[in-house]
Amino acid sequence: KSHAAAYAVLAYQTAYLKKYYPNQFLTSILNNRIDKSEEIRKYLTYLKSIGTPVLQPDINLSDEFYKTEGDGIRIGLVSLKNIGYNVIELIVKERRENGKYASFEDFISRCADFGMNKRMIENLIYAGAFDCFNRPRSQLIAVYAGFLDKVIEANKRKNSAQLSLFGTVIKEDNFLKIDYPDIVEYDSKFKLQKEKEVVGVYITGHPLSDFKKQFEGYTFTTRLLDYYDEDEDGNKTFTELKEGDRVKFGGIITAKDKIVTRSNTTMGFITVEDLYGPIECTLFPRVYEEVKSFAIEDTIVEISGRIHIKDNSVTINADK
Repeated sequence: KSHAAAYAVLAYQTAYLKKYYPNQFLTSILNNRIDKSEEIRKYLTYLKSIGTPVLQPDINLSDEFYKTEGDGIRIGLVSLKNIGYNVIELIVKERRENGKYASFEDFISRCADFGMNKRMIENLIYAGAFDCFNRPRSQLIAVYAGFLDKVIEANKRKNSAQLSLFGTVIKEDNFLKIDYPDIVEYDSKFKLQKEKEVVGVYITGHPLSDFKKQFEGYTFTTRLLDYYDEDEDGNKTFTELKEGDRVKFGGIITAKDKIVTRSNTTMGFITVEDLYGPIECTLFPRVYEEVKSFAIEDTIVEISGRIHIKDNSVTINADK
């Protein structure tokens, strides 16, 4: 009984926090799951679905971890792919002690000795962390590697007090300025694709935004996958879905695969993502032959089929 009472108190406290301090509550959950990318994706998708602003990473506004900001939640820099905590801690500390970064050049110049690698800077660019400097991401990608090398070399010269032939310290002012190339920004599709790779969700938009009203008329969304009861052995019972339920939904194909069956026919598997998350759809041989020509990644599709539940996971057996 004491065990049950303790859980009851905890459940009450949790429900209270979620009701009256939802952003603070969910921020704590995000930071608790910071190294679990799939759970982070799920919670960020949930926040966007209930209208809570998910604020993009910003080198001058983001901290190491998620935090509340106004009516929204600001993404923490540590949660980005291939971003190390120790380096981010130094970057945030430098900003707090010496002021916001004035430009991309200023950021690289002040942080080059913190152990940043090029992949890390690239992912910060793709995540939109430098959008505050009003430079196209395409231009930053074109120059960051060469400029980082120059700054590191310049710092080595300063540290060794290298002198010129005339006995004066080499001046680096002109050496450490970026000549940005005149190239256009990436298209929206590419930017969103990279955001999702690095952050886990689309931040500045969604490739399905124009289809939102149409999707509202469908009988299924992946949000229904979040409604389930779980017993002490981890077995899930989905409360809004049953085996064999007929469903219709729309989304974008994000992955595909195929296999050859024992009867020497081909069947396919596609991952389709709607506004809330992904689900795998099975294309049996007859259906696969009918749709294989347009079952291509990044294609927006409408799918009808039946729910299949096995081993705690839900898939859709598509029939068209």
